[in-house]
Amino acid sequence: MSYLIKTESESRAHEIIKRFVFKQVLANDLQHKIYKSSLEKSFGERRADAYFYYKSGNKVAVEIQNSPMSSREITARTLDYNKKGIYVLWILNGQGKCIAAPLPIPSFLRTIPPAAFLQFCMSLNFFS
Repeated sequence: MSYLIKTESESRAHEIIKRFVFKQVLANDLQHKIYKSSLEKSFGERRADAYFYYKSGNKVAVEIQNSPMSSREITARTLDYNKKGIYVLWILNGQGKCIAAPLPIPSFLRTIPPAAFLQFCMSLNFFS
């Protein structure tokens, strides 16, 4: 397991969410399926907020986004990770607009607590 200090560009909220998600994934790994884990793992131009490498060979990068970002940029980042064989879990903070979009984000998407979303992903064996 690897821990890094928060970067200068991160807000306090971003750091808290990142550490919360990281700790929750590890705490819920009751069957010890995670082989390696890291906060802030670099992949060339990309740096994941959290990274999990599973014994099954699956790799998951967690991206936490608090600032406005276009869907085009999210797609580009996702494709970069996917080309490296890495799944991406995006967590968009519901404080204001996170994705630059012509229409407002539906309220039900803005109000899902990160812990509930994480639990939902785990119930689907997303991290297996």
